Parts: sequence; structure tokens; C-alpha cells
Amino acid sequence: HECSPRLEPRLDWGGGGLAGLELREDNLLGTGQHVAAYWGQQYDERIYGASYATPQFLGTLLDAEFAVAKTANGTLFAESLSYPFRGEGGRWAWRQRVEHEDRYFEYFAPGDDGLVRVLFPERRRSMDVGGVFRLGRRGSLTLLGAALAGEWIIYPGGMRFADRDEE
Repeated sequence: HECSPRLEPRLDWGGGGLAGLELREDNLLGTGQHVAAYWGQQYDERIYGASYATPQFLGTLLDAEFAVAKTANGTLFAESLSYPFRGEGGRWAWRQRVEHEDRYFEYFAPGDDGLVRVLFPERRRSMDVGGVFRLGRRGSLTLLGAALAGEWIIYPGGMRFADRDEE
């Protein structure tokens, strides 16, 4: 079983230092599983998180992805389950995904010394579920599908100036 772990630094060119580090493996013990963990700084806040993905969740034919993190102003949680077409004879495929993310919406406004970067806290929640049916013979297939998706965004707090200590 081959392993190829990678350690990936993220540099802050403006600040001249290390902004973060990610350790990841995209083929864990030759199983096709992905695992990753990271830490760093974003908007002067510590961030960290982890993700996992597998093409055979709990020994089934389901693909699964999970991610959790502490973001600069909250949390992130993402989950996805899917059943992809299996070979050319597979008739059904479907996917379901849920995500919650606290992040900043970045806005540039005119200031005394040029543009000022302003950050607005943003809470984003989304979901989708859909399926596809394949009919016909190989070489002449028709796909019929449907999906339902939704996204909810709120701005729960006041603004923050990213480039200044206080305003």
C-alpha cells in the first residue's frame, strides 16, 4: 500500500511569514481515502480544521465527505453522501450535501488613505439533494434527473476593519 503524505505551507507574502500549514494524504494506505488537517491564521484569528473523504463509506458503495473547522469567526461543518453511477450498467446516481459555514464577507470601501478592507460576519447554510436515472442502451443513453437546493445567508453582527486595530 502506497502512502504519499504531503506537508503544505501557506505563506503570508504581505506579512512575510508562515500563515498556515496543512498535512494531507490522498490515498491512505492505498484505499483511496483522503484525510487532512490544517492550522493557520486568517484575519488575525487562529483557524484549524480537518477533512475526511472515502469512496467506500462503511464498506458500502457510497462516497462520503466530512469536514469540520474553526473559522476566523465561527465554525464550518460540511457533509456529503453520494451514490455515483457504477460502471456503464448503473441506472441510478444520487447526492445529498449539507454545509454550515461562518466566514467573513470582504468589502473594500474608500477611506482617508485609499481603500479600506471591511469585514462583515456572514453565516451561510446550504443543502442539496438530487438524483439521476439513466435509461437506454450503451451508446444511446438518456439521463433524467432532478435536484432540490437551498442556501440561507445571514449577517449576524457588525462590521470589522481588517487593516486597523480599531476604527
